[in-house]
Amino acid sequence: MNATPREIDLLVSELDTKGSGNIEYEEFVNCCFLSYLFQKEYKLRLLFEDCDKSKSGTITLTQLRVILKSEEINLSPEQLDRIFKDELGVDLS
Repeated sequence: MNATPREIDLLVSELDTKGSGNIEYEEFVNCCFLSYLFQKEYKLRLLFEDCDKSKSGTITLTQLRVILKSEEINLSPEQLDRIFKDELGVDLS
């Protein structure tokens, strides 16, 4: 990473929430945790957008069923029905 001194100062000032001039362990952990959450959120957004084939902003049960029956996940129709009914509370009648 080739950060300029100004960029490093900006980073330290953002991380140094207590204003001590140093990044304390708690501040470092908070930064890492927020970064982790952001990465997870980003990956979930990409996954959702990939699943939302119609780009409607929603995933239908039909789309979800196709995804869950894919080779990577490979759930049986019975397993899918149980997940939809028991875990998601979907009326399949």
